[in-house]
Amino acid sequence: DSIFSDTLQLIKSPEVYPSLITENLHSGEMTAIERTTAEHPFWVAGILIASFVLLAWGRIFFSRRLEMIFRAVFAKNYANQLIREGNIFNERIGLVLFMIYLAMISLFVYLAAPLFAKSIPAISPVLLYLSIIGFFLGFWFMKVMVSKFLSALFNTTEHSRELLSNMYLYNLFAGILLLPLITCMAFARLEIFFYVTLGILFI
Repeated sequence: DSIFSDTLQLIKSPEVYPSLITENLHSGEMTAIERTTAEHPFWVAGILIASFVLLAWGRIFFSRRLEMIFRAVFAKNYANQLIREGNIFNERIGLVLFMIYLAMISLFVYLAAPLFAKSIPAISPVLLYLSIIGFFLGFWFMKVMVSKFLSALFNTTEHSRELLSNMYLYNLFAGILLLPLITCMAFARLEIFFYVTLGILFI
């Protein structure tokens, strides 16, 4: 007789409301987690980490050649010296930096695609990224083949070799510049760093 209906309501309510709050919080957390995972697949961070590791490896074991590549981009005499001292196309530091360039320029296009593309092909993100890499690799080989064909046609072998070497050096240097910028694109403000990166690429 001493128990009132108000008391029963107060006893019952703490059991109801926490479950509703907990359920809403869990659903919100799941939505946030899914959205984060969709925007930043785990393999994007893996590619960036691997590129930083490769660059650190080149800095430790090929510091002189890496410094020469930096100077060759801005001074023709260093570029000629770099070409005379060896075939930059077959050097390990050159191949590693070219791999970084391909990874970064492809990741730039992959991350920037949602800004402009109204619809993205219905394929897996990994396959899309690999397709972009294949495009840039094929485009580079096409430039090499056209340059070699024109050099054979007009007998300008030396000029063609110098042209390809300069393009290769600029690509190596661009890959190093893109690495921190693409990292900021992936994990910071996408729009801002997209235009910054695009401006540097044009320069």
